[in-house]
Amino acid sequence: MGVIEVESNYRNLLRVYDKERCICDMIAPRSNVEVQTFQTTMKEYMSSSEKKMDVLLMYAEKLGLRDEIMNYVEVTL
Repeated sequence: MGVIEVESNYRNLLRVYDKERCICDMIAPRSNVEVQTFQTTMKEYMSSSEKKMDVLLMYAEKLGLRDEIMNYVEVTL
């Protein structure tokens, strides 16, 4: 879930998580990300023209993080 392929500077294909999955991983209970770092990330994401809220909320639902994500979404709107 959330895996995409990007091309490296050396033209190799790399499998990485998309932005929405990274945000979910940052807020997951097992994460050691500081609150300030996560808040900054959410502000940047919410101001991005490339955000995919439907995808973010779908991932959050599947990972049991919907309430936590919604708290930050509501604050940043």
